[in-house]
Amino acid sequence: MSNIYRQTKDKNEKDYLGNFKLSKNNKKRLYPIALELLSHINKEEGNLTEALIDCETLIKEFPSTEHEKNALMNKFFLYYDSKDISSAKTVVEKLTNSFSASPEIAAASNLLEMEELGKEYFPPKVNAEDNSKKDSLVENYEINNYPNPFNPVTTINYQLPKSGSVTLKIFDILGNEIRTLVNEQKETGKYTAQFDASSLASGMYVYQLRVNDYTSTKKMLLVK
Repeated sequence: MSNIYRQTKDKNEKDYLGNFKLSKNNKKRLYPIALELLSHINKEEGNLTEALIDCETLIKEFPSTEHEKNALMNKFFLYYDSKDISSAKTVVEKLTNSFSASPEIAAASNLLEMEELGKEYFPPKVNAEDNSKKDSLVENYEINNYPNPFNPVTTINYQLPKSGSVTLKIFDILGNEIRTLVNEQKETGKYTAQFDASSLASGMYVYQLRVNDYTSTKKMLLVK
């Protein structure tokens, strides 16, 4: 792939790569690579339909190969960047079912999780009167954090409808305990705790609230 990029430095990239695309019978090895590059170029130029066609051609003609995997990844980002989250989810399901786990597939899944998490942190607006009523009475257990993704500090907000012994812990994605933020008796009310991840590597982390018979576990993404 890098060789083709170098050869296109002083040429019209799309025309040059199009020649490989048209001569697929004689240049089978370069043909799929040319299609991959054409898909990326069409995406950069905003030609999403052409980019998707190149991806679909690779998926159809090179099933169960690295070319299909690359095409699916490119297709995922085409849908994700255009905010077609439903289609992006379908592509990730195909990747997960057809190929072994990889950092690229995990990253795509994480992006979709962050998309869902984002909806949680921007709830519908309520008027001031309704909001004051809600603030005066805590009826349910709740926990969330903002911002998410974060770098390197995020605030975890939680509320308790009744008093109890509270623990709030951070774990890595493998289940290893990273830090205990809260471990004490608390009364009914709303609380915040800051998590500073300056010393940690980028990646997915889990925060867990335990109080009385209630447990809630959620994910957050550290991006440095």
